[in-house]
Amino acid sequence: MNIELAERLEKYIQEFDDDVKLTMTNVKDKSLLVTSYQSKWIRYYFLEKTIYQKLKDAKVEYSKQFVNKIEFKQTTLPLTTQSAIDKKLVKLNNEIRNSEACLDFIEKSMAVLDKMNFQIKNVIDLVKLERG
Repeated sequence: MNIELAERLEKYIQEFDDDVKLTMTNVKDKSLLVTSYQSKWIRYYFLEKTIYQKLKDAKVEYSKQFVNKIEFKQTTLPLTTQSAIDKKLVKLNNEIRNSEACLDFIEKSMAVLDKMNFQIKNVIDLVKLERG
């Protein structure tokens, strides 16, 4: 996994864990922040979607350049050039897959946040019930 993307995914995971951690002492604060959390994750989703699209566009552009070079020269490329092209395409494919993983995580995180208000309400109802 690309280090930058792995760090980004790890950041998302850690931040999400912090956002959804509910305790008896932070329920009220979290209930007031749910909309802010949802907004933040929507923003992350669109930022990641932009990165993903740029990677896909870069792959298409790189592939077009490669094809144009071959058509222009109408020869086979040296093995070292083919190897460099293959490495670049492999790197772009890996970055695209990693970005897809980030998008998948963010989408699932947003789904959990949609249910968070319900969870908070249940905790508040439980506290009321216990207090009588």
